[in-house]
Amino acid sequence: MNKSIVMGKKQQYFAVVLSVILSFLVVWAVAFGASTISGNISTGGTLTVTGASTLSSTLNVTGLATLGFASSTSISLTQNLMVNGMATTTGSTGNIATEGTLTVGGASTLTGAVGITGLTTLINATTTRVSISQNLMVNGMATTTGSTGNIATEGTLTVAGATTLSSTLGVTSGLTTLSFASTTSISLTQNLMVNKMATTTGSTGNIATEGTIISVGKNGVGTTTPATEYSADSTATTTVALYSSTSAVGGCLQMEGSNGTPYRMYVGRADIATTSTGRPAGTIIAYWEAGSCK
Repeated sequence: MNKSIVMGKKQQYFAVVLSVILSFLVVWAVAFGASTISGNISTGGTLTVTGASTLSSTLNVTGLATLGFASSTSISLTQNLMVNGMATTTGSTGNIATEGTLTVGGASTLTGAVGITGLTTLINATTTRVSISQNLMVNGMATTTGSTGNIATEGTLTVAGATTLSSTLGVTSGLTTLSFASTTSISLTQNLMVNKMATTTGSTGNIATEGTIISVGKNGVGTTTPATEYSADSTATTTVALYSSTSAVGGCLQMEGSNGTPYRMYVGRADIATTSTGRPAGTIIAYWEAGSCK
């Protein structure tokens, strides 16, 4: 009887020790299995990972992948991001390179320089077109100033179409050549001012000048084909009229003789004032003498 009781106590002690060992092994197996998995994981539901995940090999996603992010860090990659092997975001510099078209549906803010090596077509809205708040530089030569709208260029400004200038056109230096169509030449609807001294009136075509008119070629008045250096042609009986800007001094015609001496011809004061009564005997019609008119 006593021997049976002793054996029962030994068995109970052994059972307690064995249960402790088994419990330890179960806990260890669960912990080891949670941290290390030698095979693949396949799940029909959602795989939730609350801690950091380290993937040492390729991550293949065949469906839509939605990446949640923290409000401060968004999504962070320390290496390059490859999209279908065509677009690349370089981790070390942040540069984006793409073999295809970069389409941006919203506004884009570029804080650095934009380098474009090919043809650039800028699509514009109907109201704003293309707007730049600062200066526009073209190859470092032509500039459109954002604050004033002025255009400055180091080269030639070529305009193939019509140009409308609503303000003053100032040419400070250099020769200005105006090309014209064969039918219209150069047309101005208003007056043409030359240094505020010479004027061509648009409404009448008259030319007025405060200075001297100098011509190195032939001059034709009333004719487009002057036969001499100065030719006047008119249907009226008075072909040439000579007046003086000073009152009561008369007109004077001056010519140079073959000997180089200037000669002048003018009407004297003693001549008759009218031709209705005929010319009296001895009346001098005109003086012809050596000397200049002035």
